[in-house]
Amino acid sequence: SLDGKHRFELLLALESGRIEGSSPAATLVAEGGRLRLRVEAASSYLPYRGLELEQLLRPAAREHLRRLERSSDPIQRRRQAALQPGLRSLAFLASERKLLAGSWRFLTYFGRDTLMTLLLLAPALTPEAIEAGLQSVLDRLSQEGEVAHEESLGDQAVLERLEGWARLAAEGKHAELARLASGPLAGPVYDYKMVDDDFMLPLLLVAYLEEHAVDEARARAFLARRSASGRSNLEAIAANLRFVLARAAPYAASGEVRDLIPLRAGLKVGDWRDSEEGLGFGQYAASVNAYLVPAALRATASLLRSRKLDVRALAAQLRRGRPALDGDLAARAGEAAARWGAARRHFRIRLTPEETRTRLEGYLRDGAPREERHLLFTMLGRNQLFAGGRHSSQAELPLLGAGAVFDALALNADGSPVEVMHSDDGFDLLARVLPAAELDERLEKYEHYHPLGLRSLHGIFVASPALSRRAADYRTFDRSRYHGTVIWSWQLALLQRGLMRQLAHHQEFPSREALCRRLRVLLAELELAERRVGPLLASELWTLRVARGGYDFEAIAFGAGGHADESNALQLWSSVGLAVELERVRLRLSSAP
Repeated sequence: SLDGKHRFELLLALESGRIEGSSPAATLVAEGGRLRLRVEAASSYLPYRGLELEQLLRPAAREHLRRLERSSDPIQRRRQAALQPGLRSLAFLASERKLLAGSWRFLTYFGRDTLMTLLLLAPALTPEAIEAGLQSVLDRLSQEGEVAHEESLGDQAVLERLEGWARLAAEGKHAELARLASGPLAGPVYDYKMVDDDFMLPLLLVAYLEEHAVDEARARAFLARRSASGRSNLEAIAANLRFVLARAAPYAASGEVRDLIPLRAGLKVGDWRDSEEGLGFGQYAASVNAYLVPAALRATASLLRSRKLDVRALAAQLRRGRPALDGDLAARAGEAAARWGAARRHFRIRLTPEETRTRLEGYLRDGAPREERHLLFTMLGRNQLFAGGRHSSQAELPLLGAGAVFDALALNADGSPVEVMHSDDGFDLLARVLPAAELDERLEKYEHYHPLGLRSLHGIFVASPALSRRAADYRTFDRSRYHGTVIWSWQLALLQRGLMRQLAHHQEFPSREALCRRLRVLLAELELAERRVGPLLASELWTLRVARGGYDFEAIAFGAGGHADESNALQLWSSVGLAVELERVRLRLSSAP
């Protein structure tokens, strides 16, 4: 290796066939129609030990899988078969030292992917599995409490360090160069550029401590454990909560857009969409400001009242070097959460019926591919906005009896909204119980078929530009874009888990039966959508195309042709279907026909 501390060996052996000629013009020739090579690779790095499903899944989850496998009901057997690819991916990507984000690409630690997978899968996971993932996040936390997005190891880390030192030398920054060069050459290099993952850690901590029956003795033992940096896990957690409170303080005090949390200076990425196009080139992501920051503050208040950790020690750690953090910290976090709850108003888009009709006309005229237009009119018919008949001309738009209400995807630097409908409020649905009136309004975009909403027969789109005022958004968020009018597996799971949380609460009130009926119908439709996409459900994302004959859409793998990227073969956070299945069983949701 570049630092001289590790060795690599590679053996290439010819087992069947022969070599003709000599290097560099040697040729491998098959014998008897067979050419067989054996490759052996070894290094002196410590190997990872994978976690078996018995270590990953709670007994109740494993027993449910066995029941599905033993069942003679073909629907139950199909469910079991549909879950297997995700479980194989989970077992392949989970190790005692960290969870890997995906393969073949991204076979590395991603902080956000780890946190979201653990949060979504928590009902199915053992405490050991959650602790393994949590520990990997805490080990990589910055001194200030930021969650690492990604890491570089071994020779890759050496190369990045050498490049950085060369830049400092060229810029004449010799003092800084001397300070950095005194450190290790081959230690890990962590990337802290993402914004959203910092606010996901408190949510997972609450899920681990409060929601999934971890006993007090186990919790305290885990919190006392030392992280890789030498500080206790409790100290690392305090650093993250301190960071959350500090980042949230300006907006909590002013309520002004200028004090929302933007992408980091000089960067055009920051949330799970992970590209400037994914946010429509906006600066303030709704996922962060409208949903995750308020949720993180509520989680902080909950942790500061938890009986499963030493809240006095936690509060003392929070106050270290922060004299402004005095008084009842739990109460302060709760007050900040309430003030941040109003941040969503900056993202609210309300369109009149006439505005909605005008924007739909623009999208169907200029944005939708010509071969899709008649199908999109069919979808508008499924929204029951006109009485029957097939529509093939953009002039035959329905008369809308109501406008449209949704949250913008992001805000631009000047505070103006990126008026693209999206599914990121799944974070909000999972993190808190919404008031009945607010939930009633939120459901509409998931009940309406695209282009009026986000619904399709093959899942929920993560974005739709159909009601945007900017024609440029039609291309930025079309079916060929990684975060456009496409369906992501983990976002579909996030939405279902969030809807199930709402149902579990609101069904306790007889007066809300109509609302609960809508929730059950939507959940049944999403289950049907999962069946329609079949094996694609285990992939990262999929998109749609017009099926042969032109009478409907069909789901295809993203990257099949003409797309900006491709779906990753195995993805950690696409392995969460078992938790959705277990929640269906717990809530006794009837199986879709």
